[in-house]
Amino acid sequence: MTWRRLGVLVFAAVVAACAASTPPSVPTHPKQRGLWVWNNLPAFDPGARQALLSQTERFKLDTWYAQAQTLVYDNPLALRDLVVAAADRKIAVELLAGNHSWARSANHGQCVKIVSDLTQFVADSGEPRPTAIHLNIEPHALPDWPTSQAQLAGELLDLLAAVRPLVAGRGLALVYDMPNWYDDVVVTRNGQARPLSLWIADAVDRVVVMDYRDDPAVQLELVKQELAYGRATGKPVVVASEAACGVAADETYCQEGAAALRKAMDAVRAALGAEAGFGGVAVHHFNALEALPP
Repeated sequence: MTWRRLGVLVFAAVVAACAASTPPSVPTHPKQRGLWVWNNLPAFDPGARQALLSQTERFKLDTWYAQAQTLVYDNPLALRDLVVAAADRKIAVELLAGNHSWARSANHGQCVKIVSDLTQFVADSGEPRPTAIHLNIEPHALPDWPTSQAQLAGELLDLLAAVRPLVAGRGLALVYDMPNWYDDVVVTRNGQARPLSLWIADAVDRVVVMDYRDDPAVQLELVKQELAYGRATGKPVVVASEAACGVAADETYCQEGAAALRKAMDAVRAALGAEAGFGGVAVHHFNALEALPP
């Protein structure tokens, strides 16, 4: 018997035990406070798990965008344990997967397979459950974006159309991360020219706008169109901030520190309040928060 086959059998046994005990469902948070967790260590390392929980408490977070595209194959037991541990603390988990090259038509199959396998993981896991499939696919990071923008944008939209049926009806949301300037990229499909941001909003259930500025007033201005469309369509918009260093100073709270970031996130939430198109705030990312000065 191969180790992979043995792992599958063990995972199935654990799933059965979890289902029998019927733990509570993972909550969803309509106005979430989310965090990207690209690091797999919190799934199986106690120290990293505690560090993640500490940052979650420090920033009053309630949703983890947990990178799952490798864990679902390499260590599904650890991924399952992370979901259960989060649920015990009323934290929702969205299964995060991303690769910029998936936007290309030639690579759509890779993304479709991973999304299919993630949804199957959820179906096999029982309660508590992840709440979403969360995609981070950024075609603008590809080297030919400046010369092939329309083509790559169209191929991305084709991909979202392909994966949505895999998620629909599974009790999961389909979530997509996009920069705040996609409303300046006009894409023509079926004879209709519209901003890429609106095409994407139509293709998924929720968008997280990477609204990376270190001034909440600027963030609110840059996300106006997305919020208006969210209000009109019922598609929530999450407004995200950056904490990582190594990017433009006006795009991150790396220099200002944790206190300024918390204040900015609270300012965005206070300004938008019960706005129908507002889905909450988020911060990028766990390891950046660990390195952020007070």
